[in-house]
Amino acid sequence: MAFSLGGLTTWVNDNSQELLAAAVLKGETIDLISLKTGVKYKERLKYLATDAVFQAGGCGYSTNGNVVITEKDLYVVDVKINESLCPEDLNEYSLSLSLRPGYNKDIPFAQMYMDQKTKEINKTIETNLWGTTGSTTAPLGLQYLVTNDGSCYHTHQNLTGATTASEWLSIVYAMQVLLPEEIQSATDLTLFVSHSYFRKMVQAFVIGNFYHIDATNNNGMEPFYFPGTNIKVVAVNGLASTNFFLLTPASNLIYVTDLANEQEKIEMFWDQSDQIVKFIARFKYGVSYYFSNYIVYAIQ
Repeated sequence: MAFSLGGLTTWVNDNSQELLAAAVLKGETIDLISLKTGVKYKERLKYLATDAVFQAGGCGYSTNGNVVITEKDLYVVDVKINESLCPEDLNEYSLSLSLRPGYNKDIPFAQMYMDQKTKEINKTIETNLWGTTGSTTAPLGLQYLVTNDGSCYHTHQNLTGATTASEWLSIVYAMQVLLPEEIQSATDLTLFVSHSYFRKMVQAFVIGNFYHIDATNNNGMEPFYFPGTNIKVVAVNGLASTNFFLLTPASNLIYVTDLANEQEKIEMFWDQSDQIVKFIARFKYGVSYYFSNYIVYAIQ
């Protein structure tokens, strides 16, 4: 890779030497869910389920009860990002005004470049965590995992046709009742939706005069507790352009990696041998969940 300079005109005396960075999405999901570090390739979770059978007292010993042990693998994919930048490529353009005299071994907008690259990495991770497929550079996403897991609860709801507060109430209540009774009161019970569905839901409650939602709080774009429930409704960029809702305790979802915040450990340096500036990022990442029966999803 190298600079793509087709959008610049050779030597134009620009009024500003600032290279404007395009707005990018922010990774949101990782900050909400559980974190599992130290995974180089895969790690096996083991589950133990047992019961406690009460029997009438008296003499003698009568064995009863079951212990079931199951297991599940957590996977990560190993990815890298490599890019080469030649400062001399800027000489014929107005950006050369920002270069130091002599032969340059760095680029004048290095900090902006690094900040923007980190945001782009976070954006791609966010999208892939909720993906419908997987590859050598992306793990199997949550949409794929839950829709192919027969132990997750699935409810058919008219998500695209919902426009009123009562319709949204019906949809979310129908999802909640499918959860096991013991986790319906979980303190981190979360409904993950796209930003577009989040806006539709808030607007329906405003029109319906549902004052349970403070629409003045950041213009109604902050997470809120769904009326009559302990469910926090959260919009995430990873579900953009999807008709997919996922309800579960946020701590039930797992971001899997080797090092915490490893996606932020990036390097940019001058390579004396190749006489070029190099950018390198390497990390491992994946996504999963602990208990499939703690998940309810709606898709249309």
